[in-house]
Amino acid sequence: MAQKIFQVLDDSPTIYWGKNIYTAAGQTAVEPGMLVQRTSGSTVSLNTTTTIPLGFAYGLRYAAYRPTTVVFDAGEAITIVQGRGLALVSSDFFTGGTLPASGDTLVTGLTGLMDPTSGYGAYKVGKCLRIEPYSAFTGGTGTAQTVALIQFEFSPFGTGS
Repeated sequence: MAQKIFQVLDDSPTIYWGKNIYTAAGQTAVEPGMLVQRTSGSTVSLNTTTTIPLGFAYGLRYAAYRPTTVVFDAGEAITIVQGRGLALVSSDFFTGGTLPASGDTLVTGLTGLMDPTSGYGAYKVGKCLRIEPYSAFTGGTGTAQTVALIQFEFSPFGTGS
């Protein structure tokens, strides 16, 4: 089974924003790599197709807190990735579970996912630079899979479109 991959690579212009940001009540599917939107005040939820994304959910867990799942609990403090950067992303984070093609523009998709067409969303979140081989750390030997190398850009002051 392929592993979900969301790995930020180039973070020199990337902003990791995590002060007083929490998942909204009723959220059961927010995990690192999903697009999130501001719900109200300091809470976030999965992004919708026509809402300006705040960024990618990323994390904020520390060693003393060891959950058994990557999904954030409702009300849990999280970090949001904003700004510009590069990331390796598995097909799990794209509408339909299919990797985009090299050169595809990525827009907001269904329930926190990205989409390589303009059919779902109105807001650009990045571009697929290329598809790359990846060895996920599973079973002690690794599992070969392919991932998308994407360039993302989220501006807290603009729409990205």
